Amino acid sequence: MRPGPIALTTALAMAASGCAPTPPPGMAGQADDRPPIARCEGVRNINWRRFDPWADRFRPGETADSAERAEATGQRQAAMDTIRNQAAAAPHRPSAEAVIVIRAFVGPRHHHTPTEYLGMTWREPDGQWWVWSRWLEWGEPLRPPPPPPLPGEPPAPPQVEEVRFPPLSGRLAAEAAARMEAAWADPCRAWEPDSAPWAIPLTRPDAGSRARERVCPGSAPVIAEITEAGRPPRLISYPCNMAFSTDRLVTMTAFARPEIAEPGG
Repeated sequence: MRPGPIALTTALAMAASGCAPTPPPGMAGQADDRPPIARCEGVRNINWRRFDPWADRFRPGETADSAERAEATGQRQAAMDTIRNQAAAAPHRPSAEAVIVIRAFVGPRHHHTPTEYLGMTWREPDGQWWVWSRWLEWGEPLRPPPPPPLPGEPPAPPQVEEVRFPPLSGRLAAEAAARMEAAWADPCRAWEPDSAPWAIPLTRPDAGSRARERVCPGSAPVIAEITEAGRPPRLISYPCNMAFSTDRLVTMTAFARPEIAEPGG
């Protein structure tokens, strides 16, 4: 039986929380593999000395303590394990030779709809991109659990059960695959952090401000895991609308659907 919704309240409410303690956490690679940072539009103006992936969104100047970091990291990893387990029986799954596997999750509390988006995309050595996708839509916005009943009172009714869409898997459509390929091949990913705060500190002012605030109309925080051949998995946590190719990879993964909808999962 599937547990309750993957409502990663702490992890996504913070969204700034990151798994790497110091910036720039970048992808796992050697520094000499990276292009000059001045060529990378999304990161070249970031003030890495002030960049704190654990900066608290609601408490300016404060950062998450060790307990909050451990809790957020554990919740994110649990979401990735859920995707891994649910996709294990899909008719289409990554081969052992897959060059990159991406798992991504967007939760209902942070997308302003009662829907969870769980996705996995991967690229095989032949260049083909594939997707496994599951959307879980709830009958109403999620509420906090009710308090325990008083002695002699009946228990409160459970929350409305979700209306389950069947999981789907198959090839990505050519246009979506081309966007994934371009983001995956971007060498500037080597400079992009695993996590980012809601306010990105800048070296040079942008529109009169030394911080770039994230604005999320029609978007939402996303958490993800990226595993590339020969590299350890990376846990990703972004607020929304980051100017990173990594963000494009994980956000497209969360919402991707196969070109031909084949039930599976």
